[in-house]
Amino acid sequence: MSKRRSTNSDSLNFIAPLLLITYQCIGFIPNWQAVDKIAPQWLFMSILNLVSLFYFFRIRKSIAEILTLNLKSKLTLTYVGFILWAMASLFYAINPTEVFINLARQINVFLMFFSMATLSYRLKNKINLLLKLSFLHKNKLDKKDKNKINSKNSCFKKNVFVK
Repeated sequence: MSKRRSTNSDSLNFIAPLLLITYQCIGFIPNWQAVDKIAPQWLFMSILNLVSLFYFFRIRKSIAEILTLNLKSKLTLTYVGFILWAMASLFYAINPTEVFINLARQINVFLMFFSMATLSYRLKNKINLLLKLSFLHKNKLDKKDKNKINSKNSCFKKNVFVK
């Protein structure tokens, strides 16, 4: 019995940071020329939520207390109340189709929030992980800014030398 519990703990220490990092990388997914620019990001988030829920189902006994604590938190209850209010707006909405679309998105974001809260609960080095993630984001943004600056400088040089 203790061997099974340590295996779940080991997998939680490895898989939880991995899933958290993939949640953080959702913003870097390109649009792949989709009509809705963030549709691939929503699709990836939905798939990642399903993976997280499957993972939670597999280790449900070892994280039962974490799940109940997260479900009883004020922030989670407030978010659930907001989603219930969004469901109730279906009865007085001018565009009921838009309610379904936004409701699906709200539930998707709620599952992401709940998964990230559950995954980060037992992490020992939360600050260290956050620093690493912010460094990754900063590096990505710095590269984008450098590319923009280089492209602006080349356009400026072309315009100056053409005249």
